[in-house]
Amino acid sequence: MDGPGSWLGLARAAGRLALGHWQCRRALATGRARLVVVARDSSQGARRRWQHLARRANCPVVTWGSQAELGHAVGSGPKAVVAFLDDGLAAQFLKAVGPAARPPGPPGADRGDEP
Repeated sequence: MDGPGSWLGLARAAGRLALGHWQCRRALATGRARLVVVARDSSQGARRRWQHLARRANCPVVTWGSQAELGHAVGSGPKAVVAFLDDGLAAQFLKAVGPAARPPGPPGADRGDEP
């Protein structure tokens, strides 16, 4: 696999990816989510919401790409959030993004694109 987008596409093809708000909420509520990926250009409120929901479900959250990049990687329109439903695929995605993946900033702080 080349990059993080490839792992998202593979997870989608394998049926191991929740797409969008409602599927991700359901995956977190049922304990199936293994990693939540929030687009960097999501609103501050959305990043806070996903961080809170994931924390309650004991699931890690990272930011990666734009909404357009997330959507393109999974073969759909723009997506603000997706969730891996497989530990192995989530681990490979994290390995592919390396330090570019980071948790959203604390409430009230917009982290922007700084390294």
